[in-house]
Amino acid sequence: ALPVSITADSGNTGNGAITLEKPVTTTGGSITLTASTGIDLNGQLTTGAGAGDITLVNNVSGDITAAADATMNAGLGNISVTNNGTAGGKIVLQGLDGTGIHVENNVSGVTT
Repeated sequence: ALPVSITADSGNTGNGAITLEKPVTTTGGSITLTASTGIDLNGQLTTGAGAGDITLVNNVSGDITAAADATMNAGLGNISVTNNGTAGGKIVLQGLDGTGIHVENNVSGVTT
């Protein structure tokens, strides 16, 4: 079960967003997305039958958003979503399915 890791994080320079248009599925491997200026999910994230985790981290500015059909299904794994951006950054997630779900917004935005 190989993990999937996508990084677009240039540190504090504030460059690097991730826009995921297509579904990503692993057979038990974890999925990790790390960005500087936002994560936008239009495709599903699924860790298959295994116990892989799904981790989303945004470090500088912007929002973490998932469209209505962008379900995150971690199966037996955990889902962790963290926005460390500047003031006003939002987390908007419409589909979560996992055994342990942790959402942390360290800015003054709205989490739904």
